[in-house]
Amino acid sequence: MYKVITIGGEDYRLEYTIEASLYSDAVEKLVNLIGRTAAVQQSAEGGTPMQAEAAVEGMISQLSDIAGTALTLFYAGLLEYHGPEGDQTVKSLKDAKRLARTWMTEQDEGNGTWYDLLTLCINQMGEDGFFKMIGLEKALTPAAAPRPVKTPQDHKRKRASAS
Repeated sequence: MYKVITIGGEDYRLEYTIEASLYSDAVEKLVNLIGRTAAVQQSAEGGTPMQAEAAVEGMISQLSDIAGTALTLFYAGLLEYHGPEGDQTVKSLKDAKRLARTWMTEQDEGNGTWYDLLTLCINQMGEDGFFKMIGLEKALTPAAAPRPVKTPQDHKRKRASAS
C-alpha cells in the first residue's frame, strides 16, 4: 500500500512495488546499505582490532553515501505513480532531488534530514513487502538445517541377547 506525502502543496504517492524493484540502482544501494550495516554490527560484536578498523571505515563509507542512498530510494518509491509509466511528474533523479529538497525544508525543525528521508523510504519498503519482493528477506534468513533422513529399522535382524 502506498503512502501519500505532501510536498509543496502537492500529494505524491510513495510505493515500493514493481517499478521500484526494477530500478537496479535502488536495489543495489539498499543491499549495500544492509550489507555494510550488518558488517559493522558483526565487527562491533567481538571482532579483532583489524575487523573493528574495517567496521569504522565501513560506517564512514555508509554515512558518506547516506544522501545518495536516500535520494535513490526516494526516487524508486515515486516511480510507480509518478515516473515514466505513471503521471510523469517525476521523470528523473533530478526531479526527485528537487522534491526531496522541498520535503526536507518543509519538515519540522531537525526532522528534515537525509537520514529522515531514508527512514521514511525504508519503513514504506517494509509496509509494501519490498524486501520480500526482491528476495532480500529470503537471502537474509538463515536456511533451515536439513533434517536427517530417518532409515526404517524394522528390516534389521533382531540380536539375540546374551544371557
